Amino acid sequence: MHYKSDAILEVKIGLSPFPFLYRIGLLIPKRIRDWIYDLIALRRYRWFGYADECVLPDPAYSAKYLTNAEILKTYLNKIGYKKHEP
Repeated sequence: MHYKSDAILEVKIGLSPFPFLYRIGLLIPKRIRDWIYDLIALRRYRWFGYADECVLPDPAYSAKYLTNAEILKTYLNKIGYKKHEP
């Protein structure tokens, strides 16, 4: 299980088309990374605001969002999964 800055970096490494950029972050000592994480976590509402509910996207922009099937297909291609036919 990953916590704080380790969790963020692992997610970014797994999802990024350029994972090496985030692997560089692992070279920064954990104590410093976690201090920066805590600083951002403490001030996030002041910087980005707070909402009581999620905003639903405008249907006009729905083509810009991936469906679960598209996300799964992208992930399976990334890890090199090949469908085996019987």
